[in-house]
Amino acid sequence: MFKKKYLVFIGCLWLLISCKHSPEQVKVEKSPIPHDTMVVVLADIHVLESTLDLNIVPQFEDSVHIERYYNVLKAHHLSLAQYNDALAFYTNRPEELKQIYGQVVKRLQAQFEDVYKSQ
Repeated sequence: MFKKKYLVFIGCLWLLISCKHSPEQVKVEKSPIPHDTMVVVLADIHVLESTLDLNIVPQFEDSVHIERYYNVLKAHHLSLAQYNDALAFYTNRPEELKQIYGQVVKRLQAQFEDVYKSQ
């Protein structure tokens, strides 16, 4: 009986010790692109995609369309790797991504209203 309790105690102690995180193990991730910048970039990308879907811009080869995406990123001083990393970061945090897209929608609505008012 004593041996069994001793083994259970050692097993629990081992679990507690093995689950403890040292300071170097705990890593707080930070997005490669700040929240506000991500809102603007996503809004610009969605405007670009809309112009391509609606054939507002002339049809070119896919390489020209890809270049347009790069130009959006370049305008915000971002690389494709930074954008992809940020997208992966926010995708793993659905509540933050939901907030970002709420702001993207507001931004796009404001742009639409500005265009509509000027006509």
